[in-house]
Amino acid sequence: MTQEQTPSIGLLAGVRFLSELVLLAALAFIGAAMFDSLLLSIVAGIALPLAAAAIWGTFIAPRAPRHLGQPARTIVEVLIFGVTVVGLLVYGYLVFGIVLAVLFAVGKLYDRRAA
Repeated sequence: MTQEQTPSIGLLAGVRFLSELVLLAALAFIGAAMFDSLLLSIVAGIALPLAAAAIWGTFIAPRAPRHLGQPARTIVEVLIFGVTVVGLLVYGYLVFGIVLAVLFAVGKLYDRRAA
């Protein structure tokens, strides 16, 4: 890899990480919007991002103990991000959903270039 390629890989890795953080925030928004009850909204707003982080940390993260191979890894990623984007759209967070989808797509470029 030449020095000219390193900044773009670094930028894409940053976008990839940002997309994962936005994913967790989006899941908190969705969880909070799911219920009329304040208690259930708080529980869901905490539980959804925790569940996604557990799945990500167990199967997808670079140091995951049970790292999924391809194409299973991509399928799980697309499912998590896809369900989250749909949830954002359902609860009226159109711009947030579009931003998350774009960040995910750009982050996937990092996966392809880093491989």
